[in-house]
Parts: sequence; structure tokens; C-alpha cells
Amino acid sequence: MCDNENIFINAVLKRKEENKKAFSWLMEEKLYSLIGSILRLELDSLIRVAYLNSINDINQMECLLAQFNAGKRWKNEKQLITDRAMLNNVMWNLGLGWAQPIYDICCAFIHHSPYHDWGEIEPTRAISDLERSSRS
Repeated sequence: MCDNENIFINAVLKRKEENKKAFSWLMEEKLYSLIGSILRLELDSLIRVAYLNSINDINQMECLLAQFNAGKRWKNEKQLITDRAMLNNVMWNLGLGWAQPIYDICCAFIHHSPYHDWGEIEPTRAISDLERSSRS
């Protein structure tokens, strides 16, 4: 395993451990809108790991890992690879179609939205029955 890959994996694992601790504390304190932000962080890791696993070209993968290690946003041939593009290209193929609506809801907790008033507004109401049952 290359150094860039080790750095990426360690960052994912450390983020996961921090999120796990934060999630437990936030649940105890009933800080639910902040839990949405933590879930969004976890989905961010999932999207990136899945995207890297979908790449067959080892040189392309190494380039993205080097960009990560340098603190840069991922690009392919001068084109920015957005979270949305990674989500659209990978999640359905992995049977994780449910990730799309959850990602959107969790983003609403990062940006100011009516979902912050979670006591009055149920964020998951926006998920269709098809999306709820999605496995592919």
C-alpha cells in the first residue's frame, strides 16, 4: 500500500472514531440537528471510499490520493470531481441508492434550513417510498 493510500485510510478511520464519539454525545444531549451534520461527514467518507474503489486505473487513483494528501480538491484532467458527481456515479451501482436522499437531508443540516427546527419539521418526509426501499 502506498503512502498516499495509508494517509487517506488513516484519515477516514480517525474521522470515523471522532464522529462516533460526537454522535453518542449528541444523542445523549438530544442535539439532533447536529447529528445530521455528523451523518453527512460519514456519508462524505463513504462516497470517497466508494468512488476510489470504482476506479480501475491505478494511476488515476494514485493521482486522487496525492491530491487528497496535498489538501487539494479532487480533479480529473482539469475537471473538478464534485461530491454530487461521485454520489451519482457510484452509489446506485453499489446498491446504495438510499444515500442520495439522506445526503441531501444531511446537507440541509449543514446549510441553514427549516430542518433545524426538527421538532416541527420531519426531514425524512422528503424521501419518497421508492428511495426508502432502494437497494440498487
